[in-house]
Amino acid sequence: MQQLLTGEFNLPGYNIFTHGLDDPTKRGLLLYISVDIEASLVDVPSAIRECLFVLLKNRRKTNSLLVGNIYRSPNSSEENDINLHQLFKYIDQNYKFSKLIIGDFNFPNIHWYPVQTGASARCSGLSDKEMKFVNTLGENSLLQHVVSPTRQRGSDAPHILDLVIFSANFVSDIVHLSPLGNSNHCVLHFNCYCHIEQAKSADKFMWDKGDYDKLRDFLNINWDDVLDPLKDSVDEMWEHFKSTVTEGMSKFIPVRAQHAVNRKRNFQPFTADLQRLVRRKHRLWNSWVRIKRDAVFTEYKQIRNQVKRTMVDLLQQE
Repeated sequence: MQQLLTGEFNLPGYNIFTHGLDDPTKRGLLLYISVDIEASLVDVPSAIRECLFVLLKNRRKTNSLLVGNIYRSPNSSEENDINLHQLFKYIDQNYKFSKLIIGDFNFPNIHWYPVQTGASARCSGLSDKEMKFVNTLGENSLLQHVVSPTRQRGSDAPHILDLVIFSANFVSDIVHLSPLGNSNHCVLHFNCYCHIEQAKSADKFMWDKGDYDKLRDFLNINWDDVLDPLKDSVDEMWEHFKSTVTEGMSKFIPVRAQHAVNRKRNFQPFTADLQRLVRRKHRLWNSWVRIKRDAVFTEYKQIRNQVKRTMVDLLQQE
């Protein structure tokens, strides 16, 4: 399998958090977080093979949001499942604010039905593995929200494999959209209602407009006199050097606020025609999942390929 590089997934306007993309033995996990959101990677001590957690920050820690992405293989070992249960317990005990965990958990035999707070599992006929997973969610105050199949392949029975798990009722309006590319897992679109911190816009140096002649003159001093190891420690000399250079930069290199930069946000080369094609693709996918007609699936594949070709053409024009 060809190694994937994080840079291949860059999208303007988003920060990328990944796990396992460079490991051919793993599926790989990826989260896109808007650059407008204050976010940081969370090092969760877990032996589960594939998980990724990011903290969306708020000044009041109780209003922060922990976002997790998990992949559980359909061939997951008993040890890996135990590690998954322990991970949920650790999160419940150590993060006393809202939690949102999404991913492919590969429990095809768990049938979820809608209840007022999300979804509940029909427990009759479940295996020990499946029952332990359902019980672990309840024991750690976690709810699940998906009630319609998320994977459909050929004539196979559709299953709910991809779950949206949360700790409070702040998730709503889950919509099943057609898969990305040739995948047979649908895209889940949903809304989250929470308060998170907007990333601060730091000033940015305009390097191309600096007066470097004056900067060189400003820094043309006898550094042997300024940095005297007989009087100052290495740390003190470094701080003196750094403050002098920083002062010169602030004098002779102009700055501008980061938000003033005319950057492309949410890069989406969607024309009106492409948007219509994508909406048609979504409708055809959902229709095929519902009625299982070969003619519908054939048309879906045609529109899917047309969307791909149109996207490539638009990207080449950028």
